[in-house]
Amino acid sequence: MSNRSNRKCATGKVGFCSQRRAMMACARIAANSRRDYLPERAYHCWRCGRWHLTSQPKEG
Repeated sequence: MSNRSNRKCATGKVGFCSQRRAMMACARIAANSRRDYLPERAYHCWRCGRWHLTSQPKEG
């Protein structure tokens, strides 16, 4: 899968074209990263219309 479909939003975050692609990236990061905070979920961005990853739990 090419990263060319991923674009940065005005927020500076990488945007994914679908929730599925965002969650696939989330799984890849979780499997290969040594980060202290790992992405937990994807959310739809009202600014760019794409999907971003966050380590924040879902509100509510």
